[in-house]
Amino acid sequence: MVRLLLILMIILGFNASVFAQDVQYELDIEITWSSDTHPFDWPEGGGHMSGVTAITHNDRYVLFKDGYTATSGLRFVAERGRVRVLRSELEEAIDRGWVKNMIDGSGIDKVPDRIRVTFPISETHSKFSFLTMIAPSPDWFIGLSAVNLRDDAGWRKETRYLLWAWDAGTNSGTSYTSKNDPNQPAESIRLLATPHFLDEAGLKKVGTATFKLIQ
Repeated sequence: MVRLLLILMIILGFNASVFAQDVQYELDIEITWSSDTHPFDWPEGGGHMSGVTAITHNDRYVLFKDGYTATSGLRFVAERGRVRVLRSELEEAIDRGWVKNMIDGSGIDKVPDRIRVTFPISETHSKFSFLTMIAPSPDWFIGLSAVNLRDDAGWRKETRYLLWAWDAGTNSGTSYTSKNDPNQPAESIRLLATPHFLDEAGLKKVGTATFKLIQ
């Protein structure tokens, strides 16, 4: 039996991922951003979040990163909550083998609230990223980039991250309801450090994201 397994591994090029199985996680995104926690310039109609776009991927793909320039797909999500262009970018990344799974989650009609999604993830694509628009806003969003759910001990059973507001750098608006004013050229992605999400104690979180291994 061992000999047969070794022969099979040779035929498959010692690709251990062939024998690996996906595991399942639940992601609980709790949005605490509200007029009570973030009163500065709070929009008259209240706040909401666009639908979640998430992926599992390997080291070769970056959804967003501090200091990087936003892709067209990220810009449309951050400015308008539209995902069509981003989905096209992700489909190309899937074809290249960088992204494995694309996951859609619901949005939030009125904050505060929470979003829950379940997703499969594999050893070969063990990183997870997601984003959603802060709305209304010029180009602000929340998300996590390249969270590795696997370490030397195996799959993490539970892990929790604080969520901060990000500025996509594509629009120069300074208020939730600023008129469209594109940056030419676009500036780099950065944490948003305006009074909307900053006080004397430092940056104010928008919420938390908790990952739980369920299978």
